[in-house]
Amino acid sequence: MNKLFLYFLLVIGIDFLFNSDFIFIGILTLAFSFFHIVKLSKNNNQLKITALIIIFVCVIRFIVPSMIFLSQKEIIGLVIKKSNNYIIVFNGINKTYIDTKDASIDFLDIVKFTGKFSDYNFHPLESSFDFGKYLSNYGVKKQFNCNSYRCLIDFPINIHYLKLNYLSLFVDENVKSFIGGILFNSTSYDNNKINELKFLNYTVLLSVTGVYLNYFIYKISSLLSCFFKNKTSDLCAFILISPLLFLNIDKFTTYKVALFFLIRFVNRYYLKDLLSKIERISIVGLFFILIDPFIAFQESFILSFLISIFMNFSYLFKRRFKRIKLWLINLTIITLLLLPFNINASNSLNILRILSNLLISYAIRPLFIVFYFTIFVFGAKFLDGFINFLINFLIKCDFNILNINVPKISASFIFVYYVLLGMFFYFYEVNFKKMANKVFVFMALSISIYAIPISNLFTFEISYINIGQGDSTLIRYKEKMVLIDTGGLLYTDVAINSLVPYFRSKRIYRIDDLILTHDDYDHSGALNSLIEHYPVKKVYRKKESFPIKIYNDFIIENLNNFNVSKEDNNYKSLVLNFKIKNVNFLIMGDAPIEIENDIMIKFPLLKCDILKVGHHGSNTSSSESFIKFLLPKIAVISCGYKNKFHHPNDSVIKILNKYDVIIRRTDLEGTINYKFWL
Repeated sequence: MNKLFLYFLLVIGIDFLFNSDFIFIGILTLAFSFFHIVKLSKNNNQLKITALIIIFVCVIRFIVPSMIFLSQKEIIGLVIKKSNNYIIVFNGINKTYIDTKDASIDFLDIVKFTGKFSDYNFHPLESSFDFGKYLSNYGVKKQFNCNSYRCLIDFPINIHYLKLNYLSLFVDENVKSFIGGILFNSTSYDNNKINELKFLNYTVLLSVTGVYLNYFIYKISSLLSCFFKNKTSDLCAFILISPLLFLNIDKFTTYKVALFFLIRFVNRYYLKDLLSKIERISIVGLFFILIDPFIAFQESFILSFLISIFMNFSYLFKRRFKRIKLWLINLTIITLLLLPFNINASNSLNILRILSNLLISYAIRPLFIVFYFTIFVFGAKFLDGFINFLINFLIKCDFNILNINVPKISASFIFVYYVLLGMFFYFYEVNFKKMANKVFVFMALSISIYAIPISNLFTFEISYINIGQGDSTLIRYKEKMVLIDTGGLLYTDVAINSLVPYFRSKRIYRIDDLILTHDDYDHSGALNSLIEHYPVKKVYRKKESFPIKIYNDFIIENLNNFNVSKEDNNYKSLVLNFKIKNVNFLIMGDAPIEIENDIMIKFPLLKCDILKVGHHGSNTSSSESFIKFLLPKIAVISCGYKNKFHHPNDSVIKILNKYDVIIRRTDLEGTINYKFWL
């Protein structure tokens, strides 16, 4: 076992011990690496001493960034990340998040901020990007609320402005988003078509990756080698791509490509290939982790080194194949390596989609060279039509019909998967084909069993989905799926980003009955998008449709059949009542207090165990007399975190507390699930 690779595994293991999601992997990786280091160092104490020094340095590198003095009223730091609405500052000890849209502050500026520290609070919608977790994995522990700032050292080149000015040359928003992604990894998902590509999991097309950059260097170097020596052609190829690397200087991909090139260049022309490929990989990995230990938690780092290591150690397995067969084997290996990441990205298992992504990646590599020279260097716009054609073509290549819906896979499960995958290749290399086949069959069976909705056969479930300021409730009962309201937000497509991924995570393939309580956007705004992207059999929105018989023992009734002359939609809101087994549910929609009073008169024996509070907890609903009348055990409030309407109202919370009702809130807890045995 290579010593440098063992040191690399050692630091990975130590890093993972400091993250609850990876602690199991960390223990096993640390034990494996340390065991082999001890084994190799029986007659060489230097290995043990080096390992202990690495452990000490890694532990210190994790402890020190946690030392934040909250009493500080000012910080001076280097801007190490710049986005449209925030920056991350490094003060030499720790990283800090600062919420600002000031475009004058740019990457590599040294700035003095005045304000105070606080915890950051981000409440992602169901299945959407968890920014708080991203910051934590990035090593950011606190937020600094800035009152004022002063730039001490202004980096002479404003990279953020350069990117914006360059992209402003393109009028077509689709082209602008595409070019922004493939050149700067700064795609805006506000664009509908680009958002559609994200939904179809074609994000590989919309991000500058190390694969594209390395391919550029390799191919341009090969072309230039016809005119220059290899050393000169390699340098020229790197110099040609360096403007793009500079504009992406805040990306991990840039540093990885540059460092890999530097080590390979030195190794090839000065060390006479002294270092093997796995040693070069290990040196790069050690460098990054020792500089920033939190980088090991970023998916780009994990996936990049995972593929590099697997492709290196599968060399003996692959060397028996040639040309087309070798290309197919490489394609298969990468498909298997990407499988867990694709499942977690889309809540679905779709081999054809993974293969299509890889094939597109292969096709984009030569196109990347064309894009770079014709668009980035010369600013040519004649490819606009081709880019739009490519986007529309990919949107039409919809493989959703082949999806196997599955929940996200835990880090521990992924680790076991890769261990088994490694065993599979190892057994084939040593010619234990029967054992290799058994391992592969076990892997396939494990994933298949994980994908089968076994628990759905024995339980029913009510999910109050966290879709921000709005309502959406999913009922799963036997083979039927009922959705009450879709929610709707102006700044994001709730159907694509929240509802569909959530349905897939629950192993649901269709919505049998969709009921809309009323036409307010926060209850029905995502309807059209949901129907476009997911099978919906029936839609109910009129009171004449009720009662709806789902099963003999599951009937949904509407309690608001009153003739109200008021134009306010809330007075027409459906009030849905149903009982499953021995549990009584009531969903109030946005029905106001007047409707509640009518319901109490007309249905004096009404029972409720779990109440979906009316109008997101507004004081226009949930009167004290109504809560006293129902005496629910649990009240669920669906609303957006710190919404502009200040829902739920304090008076409603006081009423619920007065009658000892357990309060559950989607803005504080996320999606709220109740699962019962059938």
